[in-house]
Amino acid sequence: MNASEALSTRELPVLHEREVWIVVEKPAPIEKAVYRHITPGSAIVAAPMRPGTDYVKIYFEGNHFRAVNQHRYEERLVNCWGRLVYRYPTIAMTGNSVADFLDRYDIVGTYDGKVMNLFEGAEERLAEVQRAYDEFWSRPIESAGAAP
Repeated sequence: MNASEALSTRELPVLHEREVWIVVEKPAPIEKAVYRHITPGSAIVAAPMRPGTDYVKIYFEGNHFRAVNQHRYEERLVNCWGRLVYRYPTIAMTGNSVADFLDRYDIVGTYDGKVMNLFEGAEERLAEVQRAYDEFWSRPIESAGAAP
């Protein structure tokens, strides 16, 4: 199943052990963008909270502390994958009902800690995520959201 099929049928792709969905935020109208708390260009992964529940846990990595080993999308993906799979305590997480999740995010692939299985069109979407990251962090620190 590709990402567009998953969204059109409102079904989520099945995950295997230690596998997560790679997701990107959908463009939002300005009135909804105010409520966002994920740094532009963040890698975002998600998985069901528990089998049989109607909730999704979402972990993200935007390299808020500008670590030198987190500039590439793939590096940020590995970081948030590990947090989700090993239930690492972090503030860089949230949760949504499945309905809200599907309204806010597009599933573009899966990741198991080693291999990214990208759906059709995902490479372009992930390139957009990396461009957003590069643009956001190329600004002076004051305008990037950090304290002066």
